[in-house]
Amino acid sequence: MGIKTLLGGNTEVTFVQGYKRDEKKEESEANWQETSLEDGGGSRKEEQSVDVKVKEERALLRKEAAELAAQYDEVILVGGLNHEHDSEGNDRADMKLPYEQDELIREVLKANPNTVIVMMAGSPVEMGSWIKDAKAVVWNWYSGMEGGNALAEVLFGRVSPSGKLPETFYKKHTDCSAHAVGEFPGDEKVRYKEGVFVGYRYNDTFGIEPEFCFGHGLSYTTFAYSGAEIKRNGAKLQVSCDVTNTGDRAGKESDVVEVRIGSSSRNIRIARVL
Repeated sequence: MGIKTLLGGNTEVTFVQGYKRDEKKEESEANWQETSLEDGGGSRKEEQSVDVKVKEERALLRKEAAELAAQYDEVILVGGLNHEHDSEGNDRADMKLPYEQDELIREVLKANPNTVIVMMAGSPVEMGSWIKDAKAVVWNWYSGMEGGNALAEVLFGRVSPSGKLPETFYKKHTDCSAHAVGEFPGDEKVRYKEGVFVGYRYNDTFGIEPEFCFGHGLSYTTFAYSGAEIKRNGAKLQVSCDVTNTGDRAGKESDVVEVRIGSSSRNIRIARVL
């Protein structure tokens, strides 16, 4: 609908389903959020067994999608998570995409390399089996009722993307420090057993290379930083700099400017490991 709204009602959008969800288990009358919290937040979301018939249907849907993709110049493939796998109060079993979406993405990319992958999810997913073959990946989160219009404006170049990741996207869940110290899946309490090696310190110390780092995000234009100034006011330091759009189109920069204080030598270790 967002594409038709942007380009006009006479625009023809050819859609195929691509994949099928698992047969849903019976839920209570409570909404998904209420149910997940009442189930004892923090427990692992167990994977459901997949019916043979469903797998056969998915194979046919993938074949249909790949055959159609080969007939077009460009393709938009939308995938991701839903509240069966991405909800309050439950840990996912891993970071893999459900419903055999990885297989779908690989087959469509093979049929048409000019495919834009759009991910709608509230938490990271594994992309390792296809990320190197994808020319563009747009992370859409759960963008609400105007999400389709906003996405269309970005995909068709009316608006330059400016978002930055608010968290690190690991290549797989076992790369995360919470898994390494035995805190995944969790329970109702969060225990930071990593000590001072929580977050980026764990990645740097143990050589973990994320898929996308905190703060990652591309734009249709480029920016340059210059003229850094530091003003001291007692114990406070104020750092400022000039941000210049060096590209050929309008854009917004929402980057996080990182300021390091002290030595940048990696040979210096903390005085005491907690």
